[in-house]
Amino acid sequence: MADKPPLVTISTEQSRAIFSIVVPLNIISICFCLIAVSVYFLIRHQYSSLADRVSFRLSTAITISDIMYSIFQITSLMATTPGPLCSFTVWGWVFSSLLSIFLTNCIAINLLAVFVHEYRGRHNLERYYLPCSFLLALVLSLLPVSNNMYGWDEPESVCWYRGSGRKRNIIWQWSTLFAWQLLSVLYCLFVVIAVMVKLKDTKDALANNSQKASQTNPSGNKLSLAMKQKNLILVVVRKVMCYPLVPIITQTPNFLIETLAYTSRKVNYELLMMTYICSSIQGILDALVFSQDVAVAKSLNNLSIYLWKKYINPYEELYPHKSHNKAVVLRRKSVFESKPPVTSESYTKSSSSIIEVRENPSFWERMRYNLIIKIFMEPNNEAAEIGCEKSPKTSQHEMQALQQDRCETLDTECSNDITGDNHLQNEPSISSLKSPSTISYIGDISNEKTVSQLHPQSALSHPQFEYAGLHRRSASTPWDSIGNENPMPLSVVENFAHKASQSLHIWVHSDSDVTSVESSTNNEREQRELELIVKKL
Repeated sequence: MADKPPLVTISTEQSRAIFSIVVPLNIISICFCLIAVSVYFLIRHQYSSLADRVSFRLSTAITISDIMYSIFQITSLMATTPGPLCSFTVWGWVFSSLLSIFLTNCIAINLLAVFVHEYRGRHNLERYYLPCSFLLALVLSLLPVSNNMYGWDEPESVCWYRGSGRKRNIIWQWSTLFAWQLLSVLYCLFVVIAVMVKLKDTKDALANNSQKASQTNPSGNKLSLAMKQKNLILVVVRKVMCYPLVPIITQTPNFLIETLAYTSRKVNYELLMMTYICSSIQGILDALVFSQDVAVAKSLNNLSIYLWKKYINPYEELYPHKSHNKAVVLRRKSVFESKPPVTSESYTKSSSSIIEVRENPSFWERMRYNLIIKIFMEPNNEAAEIGCEKSPKTSQHEMQALQQDRCETLDTECSNDITGDNHLQNEPSISSLKSPSTISYIGDISNEKTVSQLHPQSALSHPQFEYAGLHRRSASTPWDSIGNENPMPLSVVENFAHKASQSLHIWVHSDSDVTSVESSTNNEREQRELELIVKKL
């Protein structure tokens, strides 16, 4: 059998042109990925609940592998002589490329299992993603080392698999790199199509359920909460679905150029340039997809609100003549908050009040103000309500303070009225109990289906009440004995009900109320399941 003609490669000028474009792109990719990794650790430190998602952690691992990929690609292009460094850079290039695409496939597998097939098993799939991807990439990248395939490639004058254009070379490339890239790209394409079909079906079903719920239950508070949670899942899925698209864009030209070069015996310069550019922007694309994640968006909203409250609103109140009228109304949405929302307003030029200007901002205050309003978007009311959350430590202190305040209030009222007979004789005012921040009682208070457990700590952590009889409590009775001994004054129940929850409604009317409580429990269970789904995505 006659040997094939030698491979026709690109010229030195073309190699320099590729180098001048690829190296800056890889440097930009490294910078983007470093920013993404830093943002992940900041979110994990400040808002740990937002970072508690499988795809978010996998995307961070992908950006780290992209950093390695760009570094090894730059060093392989800079190495111009044979040697151990040349072979090492080729191994690092192959290993990081396989690791990045395998981690992306893990996101695709997780998306297919959790969202498309609705896997709810007990096995935690996340524990297998990173170890399996790392070991498979390591084994495949080390196989050519056993046959001394990495090194200086004379036909292409670059550090790569030795002997480009030969059958032995193309077999090694396909068995250890290109075949896995092709399979990964095809699988990612399959997952993207399956997720798009599932998204369409879920969106249609959600719209039908929402329409039916609005007809049967016009108020629909519980249903609207479930709908919002399901819409959040759809948003998360749309964001996560972008990760499998990245290797389709960046890795497809990679195995095409080598295969065409082997068959046509000529390296196409335009296709080679496109291959290098696509592989160089892999880190940029992954970082951009990372920036569109729901956790990053909510964290930016939180940061924007924090900066507006700390710097923008005080600045506009102190220096209205130097402001851009960027102050917004920030409402703290808390379950146990009884005070009205705090409003921070700024003066405008059309204000009828006379403003006496006495001070001017310093240079640093003015520069900080201008930078914040130009870099960060003005938070709207919805973002303020969602994002105006404090750190877990602060929330815990506030919770303890609220709990202590309620305990003291209950003890004081119980000690003032130990017997509580007069309260049992008078029915509570229904109009005063129909507030969204109170517990509503409808029907006969002497009904046996009434409240029995009102422990403040359990009410804070689990806002649920059991139906077994309304009792009163004396000041000396411990909380654990409620429902067993002395009955509690009804005024205490009213007071605690008014402060315990803003969104909890307990209806005591007939036998159908038990079904209502069971439905409420099912809604809460469904909400917890939806939250777990979001964490698994």
